Amino acid sequence: MTRRIGFNWIFAVAAVVAVACSDDSSVEPSGSASAGEGGASSEGGWTIAGSPDHGGKAGHASSGEAGAPVEGGSDSGGESGAANAAGFGGETAAFRHPPYPPTPYPAENPHSTAKALLGKILFWEEQLSGDDTVACGTCHRPNAGGSDPRSATAAAFLPGPDAVLDTADDIHGSLGVVRCDSEGLPTGLTVQVTGRKAPTYLDAMFAPRLFWDGRAECSKAGCPTFSAFEDPDSPGTFPIRAGGALENQVVGPPMSAVEMTCEGATWTALHDELKTAVPLALASDTPAELQAFIAEHHHSYPELFAAAFGDQQTSGPATEINTRRIAFAIATHERRLRSDQTPWDRWNAGDDQALTPSEARGFEVFRGKARCEGCHRVPNFSDGDFHFIGFHKPSWDLGRKAVTEFVAAGAMRTPTLRNVGLREATGMLHRGAGAGASMEELVELYDKGGLVDDAEVAAVPISPSILPLQLTQGEKNDLLAFLRNGLTDPRVKTQQPPFDRPTLSTE
Repeated sequence: MTRRIGFNWIFAVAAVVAVACSDDSSVEPSGSASAGEGGASSEGGWTIAGSPDHGGKAGHASSGEAGAPVEGGSDSGGESGAANAAGFGGETAAFRHPPYPPTPYPAENPHSTAKALLGKILFWEEQLSGDDTVACGTCHRPNAGGSDPRSATAAAFLPGPDAVLDTADDIHGSLGVVRCDSEGLPTGLTVQVTGRKAPTYLDAMFAPRLFWDGRAECSKAGCPTFSAFEDPDSPGTFPIRAGGALENQVVGPPMSAVEMTCEGATWTALHDELKTAVPLALASDTPAELQAFIAEHHHSYPELFAAAFGDQQTSGPATEINTRRIAFAIATHERRLRSDQTPWDRWNAGDDQALTPSEARGFEVFRGKARCEGCHRVPNFSDGDFHFIGFHKPSWDLGRKAVTEFVAAGAMRTPTLRNVGLREATGMLHRGAGAGASMEELVELYDKGGLVDDAEVAAVPISPSILPLQLTQGEKNDLLAFLRNGLTDPRVKTQQPPFDRPTLSTE
């Protein structure tokens, strides 16, 4: 039987300061935490204090009622949140702005190196898909800024609601699998394409909800919090009571029949296949750390799961493979993907030469005249919330409105701008096309105040942060320089640890 794991996660992140853009039409009156002036944003199991720009203290984090330890910035997942908060790269620094925060871990899914290594293996495992051609990492590559490098290819172009290609509503999505039935037999002729461009999976650990529309949440009756994680193998049980957005996005679309699986696929079938699969058998150029971990445990997924979990968090044997463990492992891997060594981070820690003069001016434009920081708040460069910014017709994609009524039609998650320069080549925003095709086009549209001449767009409440900016060409050039270069972590661009990866068989 074939299956798929659809990781259109994504991500636009921020929990350090969950202040949104004061957009009453787009911000949900839900359980999402909002840090007031100097307050602390919290939701259920974890709490992170407010920004010093807003009366709080930078980088301090504490666990909440359900408990979620925070860890610092080492490549191995962090050893000390306090050390990370104290200074960039382990050195004491007087930060200009809030520094990259410690990583929050749910109390029920704490960090361990073995668990993170298993999660990295699973993330790049093409055998998770029904036809062995798609891994999570197929659609999420570090050197593409955490998004899909294939979205720029003609095969990934999808007609919008008018069902006609090469029109304004087109989408540049992500390639999945040929549609197939419950027996694994193809029922389609071509590879399917997702309806949105894959968002970045980097720095995703701070978001209270994930995916462009935030559907990776616990919304059914009985959920302890909206960020609780419900065990797909045991509905009605919640292995994580709060802070489980990453775990939710791992298991949200795995049984969908567009990206990685066939109709009628089940988690049980996937568990059974992993019991006999050779880890990363289809990949090449596997990082030495993963090779050693796999070899140490005899090229056996059951042994890898035992090493990562032992007899904890399960009622079965130490070698048990279940959905909860898959989600916990992949989420742990993703929580280590901290792109906190950008030029801006170095500049923020006191290195005056880290940003070029143009990039430094661009950051001032970003914070001031361009009004970017209203939603793209430092240090995560996202508020983690949902807004309609007037860049597409809502009828093309309702966004968060299709999940909940408490937002404007067309509202999407604010994407993080970290590594945004690496995503530009394959299209921007959730459509990767039209008004989101390039950074220049986006800056021009922001400068204009959105698609103000479109009657459908004008009829929907646009975020009040979107106003005509009247930027000069020099200001636009500086802003573009900052966005393209100042927020790119060189390790992400060159795929160095912890952003190294195997080469997939389909590359």
